[in-house]
Amino acid sequence: MINLDLLRKIKAAGNSRSPIYTSVNFGTRWNKMEEKLPYGAQVSFMSKIKKDLIFGTDNMGLFLREQNKSAWIQIGNKLPGKKINAIHVSNNVRYVSVYGQGIFVSNNKVITCRSLNYNLENLKVRAIIKIRDQLFAGTDDGIFKFIGGINVWQSVAEGVQINSFNQYEGEIMAGTNPGVLLSDHGLKNWNWIHRKGAEHNTEVLNGQVFIMYMSGELYIAQDANSLLKVDYSSEMTSTVYDIVLFQNHLIMSNSDGIHESTGNGRSWSRIYKTNDIVIYDFLVIDNILIGGKKKWVQGGKNKC
Repeated sequence: MINLDLLRKIKAAGNSRSPIYTSVNFGTRWNKMEEKLPYGAQVSFMSKIKKDLIFGTDNMGLFLREQNKSAWIQIGNKLPGKKINAIHVSNNVRYVSVYGQGIFVSNNKVITCRSLNYNLENLKVRAIIKIRDQLFAGTDDGIFKFIGGINVWQSVAEGVQINSFNQYEGEIMAGTNPGVLLSDHGLKNWNWIHRKGAEHNTEVLNGQVFIMYMSGELYIAQDANSLLKVDYSSEMTSTVYDIVLFQNHLIMSNSDGIHESTGNGRSWSRIYKTNDIVIYDFLVIDNILIGGKKKWVQGGKNKC
């Protein structure tokens, strides 16, 4: 059921240049979300804590909107930077990486400055994931596992820049700039499942794996060993930012606009052409599609 109270608050936002947009029409129309968010904020990552929405920006830190409340609050004011590289929520514990400053953790809404860096030499953490009580960080130098008993980070895959993490059948997919790594079930050994170029994002939806590349290429598979390149419109040649399953519809975003799959991910059609909205990340809360806007577009050119 759609949250009508949330919709009224969205419409009340008027013409504010919000970095958060919402849609109940599968991405064919978008509404600006709340006012009182800083002008020019560029969304980097979104996550949800039950029905609370938290998002990080490239330039203004972290923001939180609690369920059934209209106001955004800025959190993490004591973090050592405003550029958020990753957010991961596990059992209401928030893990946040700040550009060049490493990982910070909190189990409250404030996001304290409790650092988890310890011996982690490369503090450019681009991805965080916790699975089966094991915490992993993806950096410019590879993948590191946190050994909590002695507070030490242990290298498990070296010499590759990590861009994203995702779970796949109890294992971890790691997107890198030459492709995608997949762990074994013990999360100890890592093997290449695809080597193509700079990966941007991965999603596991409807039992299928989607791999999105910065070049604009999109691959899909029903298992990690049979990837199929999706040939779609020549207009879709920019980075594929995200794909989400919304009310049984697959929705994709890139710089050209919003696209809906008409063939379970094998074919796509554009349903919203980019004007001043480039959606970088998707979430679904209360049957409402939420999009985080990273780039401001004016005169047909992207301005970050």
